[in-house]
Amino acid sequence: TTLKARLEAQTDDAVRAAAREVIHPEALTWFVVGDLKQIEEPVRKLAVGELKVLDADGKPMP
Repeated sequence: TTLKARLEAQTDDAVRAAAREVIHPEALTWFVVGDLKQIEEPVRKLAVGELKVLDADGKPMP
């Protein structure tokens, strides 16, 4: 019965501070699924780190 009130009482700064404690972008792994011919170039242009292309069985593609 108090959850709604407690959630509504949170400030933006408190939520941001909590997020900084638990979310570490440098440790995230992104999975992008789609038509390789359409998405590979735009994803590579992001240059956010190592890119591995896997087939439907999860095996690395050459």
